[in-house]
Amino acid sequence: MGAILQISANINRPDMGLFTKALHDRSVRVWNGAISAYIQAVANVVSSHQDTAMSYASLFATARKVKALGKIPPASPKRSDAQFSSGTQGGYASAWKNQLLGEMAGEKCSEIHYGKAHRPILTFSFEIAVYQYLMHEVGNFRPGIAWESLEAGRQAMNDYLNLYGNEMYPKFSEYFVPLTTKVY
Repeated sequence: MGAILQISANINRPDMGLFTKALHDRSVRVWNGAISAYIQAVANVVSSHQDTAMSYASLFATARKVKALGKIPPASPKRSDAQFSSGTQGGYASAWKNQLLGEMAGEKCSEIHYGKAHRPILTFSFEIAVYQYLMHEVGNFRPGIAWESLEAGRQAMNDYLNLYGNEMYPKFSEYFVPLTTKVY
């Protein structure tokens, strides 16, 4: 009689489904942190220039989307909440300026996309939704004195991603599952 050859091997193979999901979950967490850093930096600049808090309040919706609303201080306008501004600005008749209108305008000023686990495309766009904020941002109201809040936000976002970007990537070795193979 011949000898019987028996081989048993334990092989680890990666569970790509779990790894891909973990990669996407971590990417979303880091991306939200970067957007939070952006909004906090922008809010720090804009908050120092509050008048009716309309511009400042336009940031609240974006902060809410990434659960960062508690990280920026509440609005503290210099003028009362429903101050009417007379005259014209930029050819448009002025209207009531207040925090609530700023929040309403801010609802559509940002878009955040995360993609899907199998195709994680992370995007963030932010547009200034309040006229006087835009004019101050570029220095049109006071020539030579621009707020430059968006630049502060961009820098904060880059700093955050440089600091925490590697946390997006799970350890590949943690996603191996045993596979036992027997050959007779």
